[in-house]
Amino acid sequence: MNNQKGLLLPITSSTSNSNLLNTGEGGGEGGSTTQHLLPKEEVIRSYFVNVENFNNNQQYEPPPINLSSENELFILLNYVQVVGTGLDMFDINKCMVKVIPSKIKQVPALKYAIYALTSRYLETKVENYPNDLTIQLYHSALSHLLPSYNNRDKGVLVVTTCIILCVLEMMSSDPKNWSVYLSGCVLLLKSYKIDGFSKDDLERAIFWVFIRMDICYCVINECQGILGSEYYFDHERFKKIELVDEIFSKYDMWANYIVYLNSLIMNLIYSNKEGEIFKKEWLELWDRLSKWYFNEVEMELFRPVHEYFDEKIQFPRIFYSNSQAISANQMYHMGVIFMIQNKPRSVKLSNRQQSSSLTYHAKQIVGIGITNNDYGGYCNSVQPLYVAGLILTSKKEHGVLLSALRKVEECTGWSTYWRCRDLMNYWCGC
Repeated sequence: MNNQKGLLLPITSSTSNSNLLNTGEGGGEGGSTTQHLLPKEEVIRSYFVNVENFNNNQQYEPPPINLSSENELFILLNYVQVVGTGLDMFDINKCMVKVIPSKIKQVPALKYAIYALTSRYLETKVENYPNDLTIQLYHSALSHLLPSYNNRDKGVLVVTTCIILCVLEMMSSDPKNWSVYLSGCVLLLKSYKIDGFSKDDLERAIFWVFIRMDICYCVINECQGILGSEYYFDHERFKKIELVDEIFSKYDMWANYIVYLNSLIMNLIYSNKEGEIFKKEWLELWDRLSKWYFNEVEMELFRPVHEYFDEKIQFPRIFYSNSQAISANQMYHMGVIFMIQNKPRSVKLSNRQQSSSLTYHAKQIVGIGITNNDYGGYCNSVQPLYVAGLILTSKKEHGVLLSALRKVEECTGWSTYWRCRDLMNYWCGC
């Protein structure tokens, strides 16, 4: 299903969405100080629910879905064994696999959301799979969202539902439509005071799932994140970089640390900062990026267990036994590419810091992508592979990279058509 318009577009009125976003910016810095910014129903109606089908007086009832117990079990097995592992890529507690399935009886919208996401994956794996089942499940998730919005006890599960639906939309639609769903998630995260350092494991997990999507949006649209990095945690409590780095230095946060650093990179290079201010922040960020990669203690489990250079395709083969390491290292190399491309002219890097050339980092990204067969690794590799494609120059390299992107879609259902198209246009000078 390569639906460029998405599964179900919400309100697209720029005035309506703009007003809601402006309302959402009224809180203080950091999730722990944010008040209830919006009525949840207003957020859900405006960002996730098609108003032609939902109104204040009548709830839209989608066509009944007749799933046998056997089929439900099949979907749940594939969610727990495959699809959910992609969401849990950087979460050692595996909340999306271990916790979420146990909550679906409490929140029907959540059940249909994970069913729809898994159904999208199964479309690529099961012969003669029902063409309209994913959309039916998606509509069912939406139909149950509004009755859930005012249940404070289930708030985090409502937010989780919306984030899963956002993942599904990003898998299926043109990137131009992503900002609407991401903006809705931002308002819900702020309203429920969920941030990257939340004490609750599930809250913390869904926050970092969202941030990975936000970075994808930044890379594609060459812009800052929809959720400003000042909202990633309580900046009043964590004023010093050393305190922040101490939290991230724990094993269960090490992969999220490179996600955080990439978000800072996006927000810096697409900011209006220049001169000495830009240089100062660039140097601080480069130092943190280098320390992440060259940290011998924390990086022990993030190093390849086997690698060699494949002469046939002229790319390295880099294998990791730790699934977190696949995406984390790709994000590191992507971050280095962006940093070097935006390096202040007066800054001189040592040989170790330079880490060879942009081509080296691009080939590392591709080498990781073509070697590791991991669902979550595939899902998180689309943007790093695209960035690598902008660096590589030979037709042979282009062929390997396009094959890697197509394999992502074949193995996950994540649409890569538009990335392949954009790269081919770029290579042709279009």
